Amino acid sequence: MAPLEDSEGGEEPDSPWPDLVLIDGGLGQLNAARETLGSLGVSGVPLIGIAKGPERDAGRETFFIPDRAPVKL
Repeated sequence: MAPLEDSEGGEEPDSPWPDLVLIDGGLGQLNAARETLGSLGVSGVPLIGIAKGPERDAGRETFFIPDRAPVKL
């Protein structure tokens, strides 16, 4: 049987999980998502938490990536 193809013409991935998960929230929400995925046995899925800037000012968000220093663009 031929492998299934995705909408971009590539082969179906081995994992049913996404390539990246963006979390609407900062470090606390990121850690909660990591804990929840871990308790479900899901590993290897990159997570990034995005916290809104002061007074929710667009463009001043902080990106939280596990095991790295926070990043501001």
